[in-house]
Formats: sequence, structure tokens, C-alpha cells
Amino acid sequence: MTDLTKDPRVRVIDLETAGKGRNDVCEIGWQDVALGSDGRWQIEQERGALLVNPGRPIAVETMAIHHILDADVAMAPYWREVASSILRPQGGVMALAAHRAAFEQRYCSPSLTGGSPWTCTWKCSMRLWPQLTSFSNQMLRYQRMPVGLVREIGPSGNAGRICHGASPT
Repeated sequence: MTDLTKDPRVRVIDLETAGKGRNDVCEIGWQDVALGSDGRWQIEQERGALLVNPGRPIAVETMAIHHILDADVAMAPYWREVASSILRPQGGVMALAAHRAAFEQRYCSPSLTGGSPWTCTWKCSMRLWPQLTSFSNQMLRYQRMPVGLVREIGPSGNAGRICHGASPT
């Protein structure tokens, strides 16, 4: 069992990829959720997104999905150079989480994550709200309308993205 007093935070991540190879990540975004002193889980203010060079051209079909171009990642660091610092931040995490976590786990190997356990938010949402019509992140945003939702930092805005050369801390 995890000691909640030691690492009372979960890092939620989202990857955009250029293919199915282990190093084909072209962007990672993250947000921490921490256990407060009042015993409630809270979204932390700090979040990040970092462009990553997949080391190969991004297919046009893939660009149409995530709107990341080869020119955007040309000078960005490679996945193997930045993954561990994001997936194993200073102070540690009790777990990593992702919507459809099995996808992220293909790119976030135990050697990069330090063997952290994973939580799948897609599976959680299906169990918590079985009456909903869909369980995608965007459908959950609008079906649930959580307090504090900031539309401007949603997927089409790319707000918070760190361009190449910036520190992922």
C-alpha cells in the first residue's frame, strides 16, 4: 500500500505522438493533483506542456489530429532526454494517471517512470458515471462541467505549452 504522507500527489499526463515507436512522442502535458492537509484532493496550479522531437517526420494525418508540425519540434529535445524528469518529478509521485492509460504506458516505460503505478481516468469515469453518453476527456468536460474548468487551456488553445529550450520543471 502507498504511504499517502510521503508522496501525496498524482501526476496526470497526456501524450501526443507521431507514431507507435517507443520514442515517437511529440508532446507531453502534465498536471498534478495533490492531497491537501484537509484530506481533499486538489488540482495544483502548476502544470506544463513540452514539445518533444520524435526524431522522424510527423505524418500529415497525425498533424491533423494534434496540430503539431515538424517545424514545431525540430529544435525540441528528444523523449529519452526529458521523459524521466517529467514522469519522476522532484519530490516524487504516488502514481501516474492518464485517460486511457494503456496508451501512455506504451511510451512511458517503467525505466522512465521509476515503476510508478498507474490510474486510468477513462476506466474511473466509466465506473463513476455509467449514465453518461461518452467518456472522452472532452465529453466529460462538458457533461460534468467541473468547478474551475478553464476552457481556454483546453486542447485547441495549446496554452501552457513549453517550446524547445525551456525547462520542464
